[in-house]
Formats: sequence, structure tokens, C-alpha cells
Amino acid sequence: MSGDHDSAARRSTVLLILAAGYGTRLARDLEQDPDPRWDAVRRLPKPLLPVLRRPVTSSVVTPPGAEGAGSRDSSTSTLPEAEAPDPGRAAAAPRDSFCDAWVQAAVDCNRELNPTGVSWLAGRYHTANVGISQVVLVTNAAHLALYEAWAAGARERFALADCRDSDADASGHGPGSMTLSVISDGSTSNATRLGAIGSLGLAMGQLPRECDLLVVAGDSWVHRADGLDLAEFLRFRRAWHFAGRPADVGLLCYPLPALDDPTQRGILALSAEAAHFAGDPAGLPIHLDPAAGWAAAHEDPPPSAPGRGPVGRPFAGQAPPRRVLDLVEKPASAELAPSRFVCPAVYLLTRDARPHVLDYIARGATDPTVNMDAPGHLISHLAKCSLALAFPIRRRMDVGNLAEYRAAIEQEHHAGRCFARAALAGNPSDAYAGRVVGAAVANYYAEVCIAERPEAELQHLRQVAGIALLPHSVHDSHEGVEFGSGMRLMEAAVGRFHALATRAGVSVAGRSVRGLGLSYSTTIPRSCGLSGSSALIAACWRALASLHRVSLATLCGGEEQIPFEILAVETEDLGIVAGPQDRLIQHHGGLVVMDFAGARPLITRPAGCPKGMLPGTLYLAHRTEPAGAGSSGDAHRTVRARHTSGSTLVRDRMARLADLAQRAVDALAKHDLAAFCMVLDECHQIRREVFFGHLSEADIRDPANAHSNDILNLRLVSLAAEAGCAAAFCGSGGGVVIAPRPDDASSGGGIWPGPSPEREHELVQHFQRHGVHLIRLHVAPACL
Repeated sequence: MSGDHDSAARRSTVLLILAAGYGTRLARDLEQDPDPRWDAVRRLPKPLLPVLRRPVTSSVVTPPGAEGAGSRDSSTSTLPEAEAPDPGRAAAAPRDSFCDAWVQAAVDCNRELNPTGVSWLAGRYHTANVGISQVVLVTNAAHLALYEAWAAGARERFALADCRDSDADASGHGPGSMTLSVISDGSTSNATRLGAIGSLGLAMGQLPRECDLLVVAGDSWVHRADGLDLAEFLRFRRAWHFAGRPADVGLLCYPLPALDDPTQRGILALSAEAAHFAGDPAGLPIHLDPAAGWAAAHEDPPPSAPGRGPVGRPFAGQAPPRRVLDLVEKPASAELAPSRFVCPAVYLLTRDARPHVLDYIARGATDPTVNMDAPGHLISHLAKCSLALAFPIRRRMDVGNLAEYRAAIEQEHHAGRCFARAALAGNPSDAYAGRVVGAAVANYYAEVCIAERPEAELQHLRQVAGIALLPHSVHDSHEGVEFGSGMRLMEAAVGRFHALATRAGVSVAGRSVRGLGLSYSTTIPRSCGLSGSSALIAACWRALASLHRVSLATLCGGEEQIPFEILAVETEDLGIVAGPQDRLIQHHGGLVVMDFAGARPLITRPAGCPKGMLPGTLYLAHRTEPAGAGSSGDAHRTVRARHTSGSTLVRDRMARLADLAQRAVDALAKHDLAAFCMVLDECHQIRREVFFGHLSEADIRDPANAHSNDILNLRLVSLAAEAGCAAAFCGSGGGVVIAPRPDDASSGGGIWPGPSPEREHELVQHFQRHGVHLIRLHVAPACL
């Protein structure tokens, strides 16, 4: 792992999983408990214990290589799956463990930080964050074979590389370039182990000096629904400042439950004043999950400022971090605890904190009074000699004994995910018996989590069918959000799900006995034509189906009916004007061809595109600032009214769009980029005529209209034309699909030439100069 690294690697983050402990208390409990369900896990070390219910149900789609997070047709079991150690083999290969959860979180983090999947594409990431380049697990010699077996399976499940024999890009861009390795501290018993801080020092000696370290305990976990967003956490250093400078150390903290004993925890001493938001130089939106915040521990929140969000933030997001003054490891009494905030073993140590970490480790090598086991002592040292900030979360999952392990695996936690979608050609003729070609977009997704929550946290929230709806800190905090708010979507989705269950004669009562809260998050840019609303509804239904252990096909009367029931949530329950193509694409995944001429849509795949994948490179460009008030339904409502009233122009143009969709299919089948560019050009011209015909060229050039949504939408296509590309709207505005025009030498069929790295870089810079985000379109895998 050591050696020369390029500048991207030096600026990357290494996820370091500390798993060298022996977990003697839990191991003893498992051995003594006669319950046969522990037979498969009695000899597994704690970090490899299966604890995660797969976030699955029918219709869950996972990214390539992320099958560890669940698959379409799997079901939730009471005890997560584990493969029992076989005496005839050196080791078993467990999955769904704490370690799997951290790797999955790293994969998701990289997808969010760098949706392009191109390592050098955006130089801005090299000045801010490049994601997680490596996962390194430190274990002991006694458990090494087990962890090596787990790592081999994890590399396959998550499409990772082994850094010992791989030339994979170490820049951390995209999940496929991330590496996974296991190192041993050489110990064979609890008496000879190095301790957590010793394990940290061992790993630091083998890693690049310039990397940041995300250090986590292998037997602890924080669900994203409980407030941990790794992508936001990695960006914290440049986004949040204290006293005018960025932090060296990032920590998490959660309020200790009222009846819990603080003398058994590491308790933080925190500053009264909060850090301030300095902005994200990467230009990426900050959208932290809602969490309990500082007020949850009965402390006064930071003062509010008019127009700055509920706790004085320059955006309506999570409570800002506070400076850490000290960490008291297991206070002698509750009265001596400096607060009620607990610091879990999740530490972001930037390269600037490295000298202070090494100084502590060096003192521990010669001074027996320096504690090298409990990492809280190191954090106390760092808080005094560097700037450390703590971010509030709701809680963490920890396993110290059998009672905690039983609670962890029995805790209700269900999740559903759905990708964005982009129309390539024919849109929006689906609402007019036409034809559309589109793709599920793996770059962005919506996710809904349903998990047990403390009753005190839920009692004042809106309840639907026994589930409390937790508002999102950004999307539900102000007016003018698309379709009202995400909460409106969630309320309608839960309501119709239960109505469908009643109609199908499926009982979903009795599954919500304990307090359950539903939270959602989304990486799909708002008002950019990427179907964020339907993705949220689909993700919500997938989480609900997992909770109630029922298939969506059963509730909806067949697999083919699921997209139309999701559409009904929007059109019938919320009054949104929309067609079915978004939900069909998100349901089927991959490249989808939809013909709506018959009573039921005919769904096919383009010939010449194996597994529903693109034959070459396409891009998405979307505005970085969301559109103003309104929704995609507003534009469709006007055009639908014209069509209903008999407009010859609208009817003719919709028929032409349907024909263009077929031409796009032919171009994809032949890998004919030039023909596909012509299709995009004609699709845009028709869209321009039907939806923007009221705008003259003078209107478009008038500086007074520079901030009009319609003008900004048309400007996206103009920017593409200026860069020598064809473009057409991928939805109703805010985003476009882009194809670079081929040169004369490669304009024929049979070859879909990709742009050179230099050309791609020029495109990115061109759009960035105009406040537009350009990404390479990654198609989510076909699932039907």
C-alpha cells in the first residue's frame, strides 16, 4: 500500500476499519446461550456478525457490484444470513455484517461525491474531496483467515480490487476503483493485541502520508437514516469553519438516552458556539439528513438568524457542528460528565491531524501511562492540540453483549431505493399514445428508510398508518418545493400502499407495533427532469413492502401493474399531470423502449445494446440551482389542454416525437452516433415549438429574461450547441441529455466513438463556467 501516489491519491480518503479485538464478552455469551439460531455465528468475530436486514423487497434495484445491499427478489429474514464456519475449511465468508455495511456506505459515498465515474474529470474534486480510495481492515492473526475470506467475497459483491495485485485507479472516483485489503497486527490473543490506537498506528505506517483517514470501529454502525451521510461528512472540512478556519478532525455525537449511564461511554465537552457554513468549493449541494440536533439532549440550540434556517444555518439543513473541547472517557460519575453527548468510534482524521496522532502513538510506545486501547484518549489529545468539530446524529448501533446483539438483529430497519431516469427520445409522447426511449440513471437515486425510533422523537410528527413521517431538513423546510414537499409524496405513497393492501385482501396490521419513523433522502437534483418524485414513491413502496413482507406484485395485481399504481399516486392522489414512462423506466431498469399505441404499453430493449446498456458515451447536464416554484406538471397541463381541445400542431408534433423514438432505437442498434445526434436535434426542435413557442428570439436574447426558467432551460441546449454537441431535454426542463457530435472520420454506423479525455475535460469546463453540472450518464442495470 505504500509507495508513490499521484496528487489525486494523496488527496483521497482511506476507510480504516479497526477489527483486531477479540470480543470476549459477546463470544462468551454466544457460547453459553443454547439458542440454536446462534449456531451459525458462535465463532465469528464481532465485526463479521450478520446484523443488517437486507434493505430489500420486490422491485429493489442495486448498483452494479452492490448486491450485498439486497436484490430484487430477496426477502427479509428474522436473523440475517450467515454462513457457519466449516471445520473443513480455513474460513467461512460471512456477509451482511458491520463490515459489509461500511463498505456499502463507502460505495454509496463515492457515487454521490463523484457521479461522473471519471477519475480526472472534475479537477474541482481534487481541491475538495475525491471520495474513498481504499478500504483497509486491521485484524489479528487469530481471525486473519476469516477476514481474508470475507474480503474475497466483498471484492466480488462490491466490485472492488485487491490493492496488492491491482493497477486499479486509486483516486477514489467511482466504486470500481476502490480497493480493499486486510492487514494483521500479528497478535493471537487479547493479551498480546496492539489496542485500537496501536492498530491505527500500524495502518498509518503502510498508507500514504497525504491521505485523510476515516477511522471506524468494526463492531459499530450508524444507519444513514440516523443521520450519517458519509459524503457530507467527508466534505465537512471545507464546508464548515470555526473561528475562520477549517477543522482537522471530524467526529460524530449522539444524545445519550435519559436512562443510560454516561460512566460507560466517551462523553464530549462541546463549545457553546457553533461552527459556521463556509460553502462547498466543489459546488455540490449540502443536504444533510434531518436528525435530533442539539436540542435533543435538552441543550439550547445555537441562536437563530432571520432568513437563515431554523438554527442559523445558511441553508435549512442539519444542526451545525460544534467545536470539541475535550472527550472524557468513561467519567467517574454522572455528575462529572461534561455533557450528555456520546462520541461513537467514527473519526475523520485529516492529513493535518497526522502529526498529532503520530505524536500520541510515539509517546505511547515509551510511556505505559498513555492509553493505547481506548481511542477516546487519542481524541481527547487531538481536541487539545488541533481543531475538532462534532456533528450530531440520532444514535448508533453497537454490539457489546448478547442482549445488544439480539436487539440489533431484531430492530426494524427497512430501506428501499430507486434510481433517477432520463428520457432520450420521444418524450413526452408517452402521454399521447406515442413512443419513448429512456434509461434508468445510476448516478442519482432516492432512498426511503423505515426504522424504529424513540417514541419521544415521533409523538409530534404526522402519522400515517401507524408510521411517523420525518420531514427532510431541506426539501420540507420551505415553500416552492416541487409538488409541495417530499412529505406530501410520502404521505400519499403510504396512504395508497395501505389502500392497495386492503383491496388485495393483504393484512398489513400488527407490523407497526413499535414506534416506526419513515425518513427519506435523495441525491436526484430537484426540478431537473430526472423523475425525483416518482423515484421517492417507488423507494417508499419498496421499503414498505420489506416492512410488511409482501410483494408489490401481489398488492398491485401483477408485476406489470406496479408502475401504473405508482403513477396513480401522482395523478389521482396529488393531481400531477404526468405520463407513465418515468415509472416504467425506473421499474425495468436499463435502456427501455416503450410503445404506448396499444391498450397496454409494449416494453422492449434496443437491439445491439446487451443487458440494456448504452453502446457509447452520453452525458447529462443539469442546472446546479433548482428552478423556482412550480413543477413539471404545470408545463404538461397546458400542452394537455391544447391537445384535448384539438390543436393540430400539438397532435402532429407528438406523432413526430413517437417516430423519432423509433429512429433513436435504430441508431442505438446500429451504434450510429451521427444519426442519434440528429434525433436529439429534432426532438429539441419539436419540444421548443410546442412548449416554448411563445418565446421569440428577441425574448430569449433580452437580458431582462435572463433568470426566466424557460430561458434557462433553453440555454442548456444552446450551451451544448456551442460545445459541438447535440442535446434534448431529458424531462420537462432543468436537465438535458447530451451527445458529442462525431467528426467526419467516425460519423458512420457501427462505431460509437467516445470523446478523448482532453475533449471531455473541455466539455466539463465549458458547462461549469455557466453554472451547469455535467456528468457522464451511467445506466442502471436492467432488472426485468
